[in-house]
Amino acid sequence: MAKETSVADLVREHLELQREFNQYVREHGFKVGEYHAPPPGSFLERYRKRWLEITHLLTPALHNPDE
Repeated sequence: MAKETSVADLVREHLELQREFNQYVREHGFKVGEYHAPPPGSFLERYRKRWLEITHLLTPALHNPDE
């Protein structure tokens, strides 16, 4: 898969995660303690883990787009 495609796929997944998070907050409200220390196996735990993974993968591409 080309680098541009993988970056585009990561951006799409990142946006989808944000939509899912927004929906979760609409349905369950936002509790800062639960967000920072989510229960094991919860949506918030999975969301935060994958959000950080994607963010770390995208950061170099955003700072060095020609590489």
